[in-house]
Amino acid sequence: MKIVGFQKRIIAYLIDQLICFGISTGIYFALAINFPSFWGIVHIGSFFWIIVMESFIYFILMTFTSLIFNGYTFGTLICRYKNISLKSDRISFRQTTLKYCFEMFHVAVILNCVYMLVKHNSNTIFDQLSETIVVSTSKDIF
Repeated sequence: MKIVGFQKRIIAYLIDQLICFGISTGIYFALAINFPSFWGIVHIGSFFWIIVMESFIYFILMTFTSLIFNGYTFGTLICRYKNISLKSDRISFRQTTLKYCFEMFHVAVILNCVYMLVKHNSNTIFDQLSETIVVSTSKDIF
């Protein structure tokens, strides 16, 4: 098993973020079209509300896709790696919740990236808290 490095993890994270941003933008504009009063209330901070919604959608979607597909999210599937548990064969609900609970905060992700670059460590703080590790599932494509 080869531990996945920083570059590949960032690409998968950005793919997952792009998917969640698209979903949250679609929900936001669906609400704005169907409920005109909604548009007036949050028009000024619309981008802020899209980002807040995207964070919660990221947490929910990534937690459950990782749990259902045993460590894979959409981005990790494309980049050909997965999160695995250090304790058992299947990743647990507690582990996925811990991992993605912190990742939904963009500031925490930035601090985590700095930690990875400074420590030259492929394990993030989130990995250590959730007792998981990220490994490659096939030959590198990046």
